[in-house]
Amino acid sequence: MLASRRLGLASLLLPLFLALGSAAPLERAERVALREEVRELFHHGYDNYMEHAFPADVLLPLSCRGRDGWGGITLTLIDTLDTLALFGNASEFEARVHWVAEHVSFDVDETVSLFETTIRALGGLLSAHLLALDPEVSQISRYPAPGLSYPTHSASLTLLRYPPQLHLMASGRPYDARGGLLALALDLATRLLPALDTPSGIPYGSVNLRHGVMPTESTITCTAAGKRVLYRREAKRIQLCGMVAESAVSCTAAGTRVI
Repeated sequence: MLASRRLGLASLLLPLFLALGSAAPLERAERVALREEVRELFHHGYDNYMEHAFPADVLLPLSCRGRDGWGGITLTLIDTLDTLALFGNASEFEARVHWVAEHVSFDVDETVSLFETTIRALGGLLSAHLLALDPEVSQISRYPAPGLSYPTHSASLTLLRYPPQLHLMASGRPYDARGGLLALALDLATRLLPALDTPSGIPYGSVNLRHGVMPTESTITCTAAGKRVLYRREAKRIQLCGMVAESAVSCTAAGTRVI
């Protein structure tokens, strides 16, 4: 029975794989047009969030107002920092990195989703921290240098093929390589840890950022445990690199960019 189901699924997916494999690559003008369309859509959402919802967690699109509900930690902004960098908005990225480092606190009596807080807040802080450490960042949303071309398949995409093009922290305002967003990430990861303190090791779905797992917490499982552990380990590794070297930029050479 299981074998027949797998065969049926394979027969459905095969035409799709063949179509994708035989599709002609987009012309450069088409790629640029699509890139700019995505950039425009992103800034439409981001600008409206900043105008109508910031510093709340989310923007309610129909009423056009902000609302907390994900911990009251300005979640949308934290989740968006690395996208600002990738889309080339260096001045806004730098300004918001400093704002988050100075104003966001996780010492709040709020119960949050372990999964969403892991992938959006913890992952967002680590990504933005690593981007802030690089004085020059190779970003894939600009044209390649003369003599280079975009790879045909995403599997071959590598930032090493693109030269440094964007100064993200160019104003001269110092960024604390051992504190800043990294300190926030470590603090948040520590506050999420009680969710894994279970007999089975399978985490709770929610955790209170100040008090840990509440007595009334549901035993419904959460699949974010692996990522949460990875993110916290990565944060500790970056911190240790910063203690050994003059700056933590060397950590990026060890493959930290995968977050």
